[in-house]
Amino acid sequence: MSNIIDFRSASARLVSCLPPKNLQPYEPRVTRRQQAGRKKNPLRHYHNRAATAVTIAGKLHRGESLRAEGWIDELKWLREGAKAARILADELDGFVARMEAPPAPEPANVRALSPVEFAMAYEQAPPELKRLVCDKIKRLLSRQNEERQQ
Repeated sequence: MSNIIDFRSASARLVSCLPPKNLQPYEPRVTRRQQAGRKKNPLRHYHNRAATAVTIAGKLHRGESLRAEGWIDELKWLREGAKAARILADELDGFVARMEAPPAPEPANVRALSPVEFAMAYEQAPPELKRLVCDKIKRLLSRQNEERQQ
């Protein structure tokens, strides 16, 4: 019985376990739960991209390996994360501005005109306004016809 352990066979197995050269870059899978979360909160998609980029940047900053060097394009992921972070920041700034803005006053007693009232108002309108109204009605009708045909 020998106390010598032959590691040559183990190292040979490790070499054969390496991924083949034609392996495609890793793209994270999207689960149904993630899709549902993005439908409920569309900003979550940008948050995930930015979080991935922050993780990659942190590892590169500390000098750690990504454990997938050569298989992912770090620069591409960092650019996509930066773009997502900009979009996320703009959307959050807009949300804060909408929350800080005073609420718009509700219109008092607004109702739609009856066909007779509309006809009377249309007859009294100046020609420029009649042309604008006519063009708008034509566009609305053509859009409705296109939707029906599809």
